[in-house]
Amino acid sequence: MNNYLQSQEGSGADIFTMMKNEVYAPINLSAGVSTIRTDNSSAGSPFGGYGLFWTRDDIAKVAKFLNADNGIANGTQILQPDMLADSMQDDASDRGLDTTGSVAFKYNNAFWAKNMTPSEFSQYSCSFWVPFMSGYGGITVAMAPNGATYYYFSDNEEFSWYNPVHEMNKLSPYCP
Repeated sequence: MNNYLQSQEGSGADIFTMMKNEVYAPINLSAGVSTIRTDNSSAGSPFGGYGLFWTRDDIAKVAKFLNADNGIANGTQILQPDMLADSMQDDASDRGLDTTGSVAFKYNNAFWAKNMTPSEFSQYSCSFWVPFMSGYGGITVAMAPNGATYYYFSDNEEFSWYNPVHEMNKLSPYCP
């Protein structure tokens, strides 16, 4: 992405700086949000997802921005609405790619998603999708369709977030 941005805006362009200025600043992330770079210097390419360092408050703000605010900050649409709708499973015609494994997930624009169905989860009378971000070792940010978010950071290979999703249903039921 950094190379593409530089081909469009010149060799001085930097994808992390662009993200920091155009997305992170408008949603008031902490000033300390940083990333590691390929050669451990300011001239290296940013690793992005594998090198971002967040505070708890930053994660809550990012999840709210994506899940409840629909990519809008201070009245301005920051993220492309159609792509965000696809990522958040709001567009039934674009659920993303099927994944392989013991659990059926979809993958769309860097977001995973799980279809919560009555046949699998008897407490629900309808099916609904939960998009989530997942990271190395046990990082999960699950965004429920009622606007609630659950996040958990661990380094113990713990990725269990279904019970919190069931609890968030009590805030505002997912099914009519």
